[in-house]
Amino acid sequence: MIGGVPLPDWSERDGTPDIPYTAFADAAVTLHLLGGPDRRAEVDRYSQAHCLPRFSISEASGLYVLLRILFDLPTRHPLDATKVFGGWLHPSIGRDPFDLSWPVALDGEKAVVQPFTGYRGKGYDAIGEYDWFAERFAIRPADRLRSLAVARG
Repeated sequence: MIGGVPLPDWSERDGTPDIPYTAFADAAVTLHLLGGPDRRAEVDRYSQAHCLPRFSISEASGLYVLLRILFDLPTRHPLDATKVFGGWLHPSIGRDPFDLSWPVALDGEKAVVQPFTGYRGKGYDAIGEYDWFAERFAIRPADRLRSLAVARG
């Protein structure tokens, strides 16, 4: 759980049946409302428990998606200015421009989460990614996050 909200398991083909994808928007609103230092501390707590040094793909994958809902990330970012923080098998690997928002695609009030494609490696530096995003990109407004209908693609 992050901010008291359980995250869906993006790595499972069928997701987490008892946790709908709408929980991503709920968790994003919760994080947004925490504010800067408390938000970072919550992401760090979750990251240390599930991403690095211990790694649970089911838990880490939920945070990976959540960060892409929380932050307003570009779909076309220069490859040479892009950093990656885990071994997510991403369709933009090696391509310029790089889609930082993948697997989340926004279409109006709908956020579609594309299917999980795999992971290689032993850990995900989620707090490093959070810090990198926070230094460069805006967090979506709370009212925008509340209105998002998040669905599996």
